[in-house]
Amino acid sequence: MIRIQSCPVTEDGITLRYADETGTVTLEREGEEIVLGAGEAWVSDEEVEVWDWMDPGCVVTSTHRITNYAFQERDKIEFTTP
Repeated sequence: MIRIQSCPVTEDGITLRYADETGTVTLEREGEEIVLGAGEAWVSDEEVEVWDWMDPGCVVTSTHRITNYAFQERDKIEFTTP
């Protein structure tokens, strides 16, 4: 979790372009615009990688999920550092 003071802001390859008063956010990931209303989620297409260095034929399949939890009560937000 990161604190956001203004837009745009980029973290881990995702850019938050805009957030409106209803909690809807406009994001950009790898050139794709993603608009999420409060409570909505977005899931990427599967990305497949072959990791030959690990074990012959080792295939890793991954997806990415972004969830818009919208506005939260300040006293319920916990900030942690890695």
